[in-house]
Amino acid sequence: MGEAITLRLLAIPCGLPRDLTELAEILARENPALLARLEYHGMDIDPELLAKAQDFTHNCVIPRTFHLGNALLRESFPSGPFHAIVSTGLNEFLDDSQIAEFFRNIYEALAPGGPSSRVAPSGSRAANSDASVRARHPLSRTGRT
Repeated sequence: MGEAITLRLLAIPCGLPRDLTELAEILARENPALLARLEYHGMDIDPELLAKAQDFTHNCVIPRTFHLGNALLRESFPSGPFHAIVSTGLNEFLDDSQIAEFFRNIYEALAPGGPSSRVAPSGSRAANSDASVRARHPLSRTGRT
Protein backbone atom coordinates (compact mmCIF):
# COMPACT_ATOMS: atom_id res chain seq x y z
CA MET A 1 0.00 0.00 0.00
CA GLY A 2 1.31 3.49 -0.91
CA GLU A 3 2.08 6.39 1.34
CA ALA A 4 -0.92 8.47 2.43
CA ILE A 5 -1.21 11.74 0.53
CA THR A 6 -1.39 15.12 2.19
CA LEU A 7 -4.92 16.50 2.09
CA ARG A 8 -4.85 20.20 1.24
CA LEU A 9 -7.72 22.33 2.55
CA LEU A 10 -8.37 25.93 1.49
CA ALA A 11 -10.70 28.25 3.44
CA ILE A 12 -11.91 31.44 1.72
CA PRO A 13 -12.30 33.78 3.52
CA CYS A 14 -10.60 32.22 6.50
CA GLY A 15 -11.34 35.02 8.97
CA LEU A 16 -10.44 33.95 12.50
CA PRO A 17 -10.25 30.15 11.95
CA ARG A 18 -12.01 28.82 15.03
CA ASP A 19 -13.09 25.85 12.93
CA LEU A 20 -9.45 24.92 12.31
CA THR A 21 -8.59 24.72 15.99
CA GLU A 22 -11.80 22.77 16.69
CA LEU A 23 -11.04 20.39 13.82
CA ALA A 24 -7.57 19.71 15.21
CA GLU A 25 -8.98 18.95 18.66
CA ILE A 26 -11.66 16.61 17.31
CA LEU A 27 -9.32 14.75 14.96
CA ALA A 28 -6.69 14.38 17.69
CA ARG A 29 -9.28 12.38 19.65
CA GLU A 30 -11.15 10.64 16.86
CA ASN A 31 -8.84 10.22 13.87
CA PRO A 32 -5.15 11.02 14.47
CA ALA A 33 -4.18 9.42 11.15
CA LEU A 34 -6.34 11.90 9.24
CA LEU A 35 -5.07 14.77 11.38
CA ALA A 36 -1.51 13.89 10.37
CA ARG A 37 -2.44 14.18 6.67
CA LEU A 38 -4.01 17.67 6.75
CA GLU A 39 -2.50 20.88 5.44
CA TYR A 40 -4.54 24.07 5.88
CA HIS A 41 -4.45 27.21 3.77
CA GLY A 42 -6.48 30.22 4.81
CA MET A 43 -7.02 33.13 2.43
CA ASP A 44 -8.48 36.50 3.32
CA ILE A 45 -8.48 40.01 1.89
CA ASP A 46 -7.77 41.60 5.29
CA PRO A 47 -4.07 41.59 6.29
CA GLU A 48 -4.83 42.52 9.90
CA LEU A 49 -7.23 39.61 10.23
CA LEU A 50 -4.62 37.26 8.76
CA ALA A 51 -2.16 38.35 11.45
CA LYS A 52 -4.81 37.69 14.10
CA ALA A 53 -5.51 34.30 12.52
CA GLN A 54 -1.83 33.38 12.75
CA ASP A 55 -1.76 34.35 16.43
CA PHE A 56 -5.05 32.60 17.16
CA THR A 57 -3.80 29.30 15.73
CA HIS A 58 -0.30 29.35 17.21
CA ASN A 59 -1.00 26.16 19.23
CA CYS A 60 -2.77 24.32 16.40
CA VAL A 61 -1.00 21.12 15.32
CA ILE A 62 -2.28 21.26 11.72
CA PRO A 63 0.35 22.75 9.38
CA ARG A 64 -1.09 26.03 8.16
CA THR A 65 -0.30 28.92 5.91
CA PHE A 66 -2.22 32.16 5.60
CA HIS A 67 -2.45 34.03 2.31
CA LEU A 68 -3.51 37.56 1.45
CA GLY A 69 -5.84 37.36 -1.52
CA ASN A 70 -9.11 38.28 -3.18
CA ALA A 71 -11.58 35.44 -3.80
CA LEU A 72 -12.65 37.07 -7.06
CA LEU A 73 -9.13 37.09 -8.51
CA ARG A 74 -7.94 33.58 -9.40
CA GLU A 75 -4.34 34.79 -9.62
CA SER A 76 -4.40 35.73 -5.93
CA PHE A 77 -5.27 32.17 -4.83
CA PRO A 78 -2.45 30.15 -3.27
CA SER A 79 -0.90 27.47 -5.46
CA GLY A 80 -3.17 24.46 -5.74
CA PRO A 81 -4.65 22.11 -6.26
CA PHE A 82 -6.74 21.66 -3.13
CA HIS A 83 -8.64 18.56 -2.09
CA ALA A 84 -11.37 20.60 -0.40
CA ILE A 85 -12.36 24.24 -0.39
CA VAL A 86 -14.70 25.74 2.19
CA SER A 87 -16.34 29.13 2.37
CA THR A 88 -18.94 30.48 4.75
CA GLY A 89 -20.61 33.85 4.55
CA LEU A 90 -18.73 35.38 1.62
CA ASN A 91 -21.61 35.12 -0.82
CA GLU A 92 -23.70 37.38 1.43
CA PHE A 93 -21.57 40.25 0.10
CA LEU A 94 -21.49 39.26 -3.58
CA ASP A 95 -23.89 39.78 -6.46
CA ASP A 96 -24.77 36.89 -8.79
CA SER A 97 -21.98 37.65 -11.29
CA GLN A 98 -19.41 37.78 -8.48
CA ILE A 99 -20.71 34.49 -7.05
CA ALA A 100 -20.29 32.92 -10.50
CA GLU A 101 -16.70 34.21 -10.69
CA PHE A 102 -16.00 32.89 -7.18
CA PHE A 103 -17.31 29.44 -8.13
CA ARG A 104 -15.18 29.43 -11.30
CA ASN A 105 -12.12 30.24 -9.18
CA ILE A 106 -12.95 27.46 -6.71
CA TYR A 107 -13.46 24.99 -9.53
CA GLU A 108 -10.07 25.83 -11.03
CA ALA A 109 -8.34 25.46 -7.65
CA LEU A 110 -9.82 22.03 -6.88
CA ALA A 111 -7.87 18.83 -7.39
CA PRO A 112 -9.62 16.34 -9.68
CA GLY A 113 -12.34 14.72 -7.56
CA GLY A 114 -12.05 17.37 -4.83
CA PRO A 115 -15.28 18.50 -3.21
CA SER A 116 -16.21 22.07 -2.44
CA SER A 117 -18.40 23.01 0.45
CA ARG A 118 -21.95 24.00 -0.27
CA VAL A 119 -21.98 27.75 -0.33
CA ALA A 120 -25.64 28.75 -0.31
CA PRO A 121 -26.88 32.31 -0.54
CA SER A 122 -29.20 33.40 2.23
CA GLY A 123 -30.68 36.54 3.66
CA SER A 124 -32.13 38.79 1.00
CA ARG A 125 -31.33 36.44 -1.90
CA ALA A 126 -34.27 34.72 -3.54
CA ALA A 127 -34.34 31.02 -2.71
CA ASN A 128 -34.73 30.10 -6.38
CA SER A 129 -32.23 32.52 -7.93
CA ASP A 130 -29.78 30.99 -10.40
CA ALA A 131 -26.96 31.52 -7.91
CA SER A 132 -28.93 29.87 -5.11
CA VAL A 133 -29.82 26.83 -7.21
CA ARG A 134 -26.17 26.41 -8.32
CA ALA A 135 -24.96 26.83 -4.76
CA ARG A 136 -27.09 23.98 -3.41
CA HIS A 137 -24.96 21.46 -5.26
CA PRO A 138 -21.32 20.78 -4.41
CA LEU A 139 -18.72 21.45 -7.05
CA SER A 140 -16.57 18.56 -8.12
CA ARG A 141 -13.81 18.03 -10.59
CA THR A 142 -14.51 14.31 -10.79
CA GLY A 143 -13.19 12.87 -14.00
CA ARG A 144 -11.25 16.00 -14.93
CA THR A 145 -7.51 16.10 -15.31
